[in-house]
Amino acid sequence: MKLEYKISSHNSTVCGYPGRDFDWSKFDWKGLTIHGGIFKGDKDLQAPKPFVDSCLIARNCQYLHVPYDFVDNGTIYRVRPNRSMYAGKTYRGHLITKQTAIEKNDGWYWVLETIKTGRDTPQTIPSCCGLPEKDCKCSEEKIDC
Repeated sequence: MKLEYKISSHNSTVCGYPGRDFDWSKFDWKGLTIHGGIFKGDKDLQAPKPFVDSCLIARNCQYLHVPYDFVDNGTIYRVRPNRSMYAGKTYRGHLITKQTAIEKNDGWYWVLETIKTGRDTPQTIPSCCGLPEKDCKCSEEKIDC
């Protein structure tokens, strides 16, 4: 099952701080703002469009690099889902197997690929492959977890 949540201050962190601590009107979700060069000979910089990354986050998770207050400061911040939305966590009764970030017409969304938890469903995912324990074949394939 896939669950989609529009990215907002309530379900995200910015550079490790709660999303509620930031003015979300200063994020440039389309990459349209321009930071003027402040030194002689500097060129004006066009803000990049937000882009997805999965390097500095838990396995099977993604986050965004989004320009913030780009006109004045030219900064780009990491916007991540709250830890409760990371792969391996149980979120609102669903075990998350993968978390991604996608862009739709009306904005960016956190997408959680999940399985419904119950008595026979594991409450955590092994860190080796990101699959529920009953589906994990790492030991059969001789993969070192």
